[in-house]
Amino acid sequence: MLDAMHNPTLLVDEGPVYTKGRGFRARAEGRQRRFRTQVLRVECDRYGHILAPDAAEAGLNFIHPDALDAARRRVARGKGLHIQRTMANMCSSQAMSFNLFGPLASDGGLAVAADVLRRYIADLDAVTRIQFEYLPPPEVFRDQTAAAGVSADLLIDYRTHNDAEALLSVEMKFAEPEFTACAFRSPQRHEPCAIDMVIDDSFSGCRY
Repeated sequence: MLDAMHNPTLLVDEGPVYTKGRGFRARAEGRQRRFRTQVLRVECDRYGHILAPDAAEAGLNFIHPDALDAARRRVARGKGLHIQRTMANMCSSQAMSFNLFGPLASDGGLAVAADVLRRYIADLDAVTRIQFEYLPPPEVFRDQTAAAGVSADLLIDYRTHNDAEALLSVEMKFAEPEFTACAFRSPQRHEPCAIDMVIDDSFSGCRY
């Protein structure tokens, strides 16, 4: 199938449509289907915006070698990354995270990341590390299990001008319309917590 990339005369079908209509997600999937057929020239899997296994294995869901390397390193660490969604789904927020920040996570890229972030964080002196799908220690949210638990799509460690250490957590959304409500685990409690909800050390006020 990957031979299609080297054969511009080979026609590649756009494949089945998952999201119909003219909403943002439908249009995003359509754009990715066209990119796959017209630029990558590879086959799809079950739906048109999902790469066939050999194309996914070749890393064609990533636009830069450093993005692919960052994704593969994170996959090797295990829990926290949905491999099929990241490597094959062209509308994956996880893939978008690696594509945008993977090249910045290398030693040479950290300085570029700092230059960009200083526009938004005035006291930022240097970015020291960028971590993907960061899993906090179990005691932070008390929800970590062997297979699941809260993770930060992107955690950026940085140093301020007065030499203090700080963190910036980034949530990535591509085709999803909204954030998941914190109380989603309980079917009776889909409504979000009050904005002034106080969570003490015992977590007694946490509905999650």
